[in-house]
Amino acid sequence: MVAVAALALLSTLGLMLVSAALAEARISDQHMRAVQAFAAADGGASEAISELDFRVKNFMPARVSKETQMQDVWAKGYADLLADYAYPPGGTPFTRVDSQRCRLDLHRDLETGSYDAVIEVWGIDRGWEVTVDEEYMWFDFGFSIESTGWSGDASRTVRTEGTFRLHVSRLNFARFALFTDVHESPGYAGGGTVWFTNRTAFTGWVHTNDHFSIYRNPRFVRGPLTQAERNVNFWSAGLQDAYECPPDKPELVDGARFYRGAEDGISKMEMPTSAYSQLRAAAGLDLTILDPPTNRELRQALGLPDSDSPLSTDIYLAHPEAQNRVTGGVLVVGDAWYLHFSVDGGNRAVYELRTRAGAVKVGSSWVPRTATITVDRENDRTTVVWSPFDPDRDPAERGKSSATQVFAGVPNGVIYVQGKIGDRDVLTGIRGQLGEQERVTVVAERTVFISGNLRYQSPPAGTPDAPNESDKPNMLGIYCVGRDGTPGIDNDVRIHSRLPEGDLTVHAVVMTPRGVYMVDRYSEIPPKGFVHHLGGVISKWYGPFGQFNPSTGQALHGYGRDFQFDYRVERMAPPAFPTTGRLVSYTEGGLKIWREELK
Repeated sequence: MVAVAALALLSTLGLMLVSAALAEARISDQHMRAVQAFAAADGGASEAISELDFRVKNFMPARVSKETQMQDVWAKGYADLLADYAYPPGGTPFTRVDSQRCRLDLHRDLETGSYDAVIEVWGIDRGWEVTVDEEYMWFDFGFSIESTGWSGDASRTVRTEGTFRLHVSRLNFARFALFTDVHESPGYAGGGTVWFTNRTAFTGWVHTNDHFSIYRNPRFVRGPLTQAERNVNFWSAGLQDAYECPPDKPELVDGARFYRGAEDGISKMEMPTSAYSQLRAAAGLDLTILDPPTNRELRQALGLPDSDSPLSTDIYLAHPEAQNRVTGGVLVVGDAWYLHFSVDGGNRAVYELRTRAGAVKVGSSWVPRTATITVDRENDRTTVVWSPFDPDRDPAERGKSSATQVFAGVPNGVIYVQGKIGDRDVLTGIRGQLGEQERVTVVAERTVFISGNLRYQSPPAGTPDAPNESDKPNMLGIYCVGRDGTPGIDNDVRIHSRLPEGDLTVHAVVMTPRGVYMVDRYSEIPPKGFVHHLGGVISKWYGPFGQFNPSTGQALHGYGRDFQFDYRVERMAPPAFPTTGRLVSYTEGGLKIWREELK
């Protein structure tokens, strides 16, 4: 009897242990499925973030950049921007929910379950701004990602939210290491083909609206190398629809690529035909107006008596009459005899300009005006010493040979000359050292002569592959507007022929849309050395610098070229420097994720 009772007790205990084990197994299985469901949800969220990141950082900017008008991009709603631009070739576009919102659904089956992820993106805000530095649009987006993972009957949900910004602007001509409208020498330089040879090397973007001529293996670093025409002129084979015709083969280094014609997405980029925007910038006027400013507008902006009369030959600092604050840049009416940059003992930038013609009446004679402009950025102040002084500017100063005026604010960096700078037969023009905090664009309607070393106080210290984060912003643009499309001195930026023997340093982005950047009298002067140029060259034709014996390489006349790429133009440009009709776009800052929650 006792044995039977003991056996019954043991059976009951056994059943209890089995039940407990089964329950524990069920709990363990549910826990495992929950863990697997969370892993699936988390994996879905990660894949959704990667998909969104890939779309908005690669395909969206690339497609926006193919547009030619900023107005076309602005006219689109937030949902249209996402649905029309943010998808890979052959991929699924976003689905429009409404004019402000889109969504994209993702699903994937896994070995241990599956996930369903929903990406929703909506517009938050946008803006279109025009400054002396840039014309740009920005679009702010918010996004949420909700990913639900499944494993059996277990599910878990992960939610992620964040923001990103799409930035759209015009491609600045300063971005090019070399740009030619016609890849030939101008007529007065003998005309004819300009060959890129195995002695040619460029770092940065090289473009022509024409076609290149290739001899052997010219070297292009970083790139791209682009031409508007499809055919390439090879020394060994003539014009060919090919990227290379050995032994003529461009050497493409560090990611450089060669793109040709419309099939590669390359079209002609029109050169500017006016400098109205730059004139408006110098006067501190509205940059969104494309028409030339009237005399009355200029007078009001320069603090002169209100009338429709043309401005007299002189140097003007933009400041409305009612204000003692600089609101623009510097305007020179007539030719400038020289423009010198320097830095004073207090590390303040100094611009010294002198008119060529008489601007001030002293006794019975009209004499040129000199303006020495000191820019004190630390104290937001500009000091101008006028010599001789015009008593009409301030009757209290009558009788003085010079006088000083102090203005609040600092110039915007645009110096506009309604004439030429320098003289061909006297060593005068533009030279000096640009202060480390200065970004300046010098615009002249006619010839600009470089009359000496033109240096940055603090040149960039890094390399294109390893930029230096402590680089100073000093950057100079020289823009010769020119008179017409006929080759001639009025359209050029020229290195002065009367410079002494020795190397010359030029730090600047040079643009001559109707002419060339060249050495004056390059075929007559003796060999002098090399021009060490840091910055880009954008010109109608490819300008000559000197002549060499093709057999020995011996210099016969002029200068040799040593052109270096200023990698900073990939992220900045001189103020009010001309832009192309092409758009550039990028996602600023990537995806900013601020919260993640589990359900």
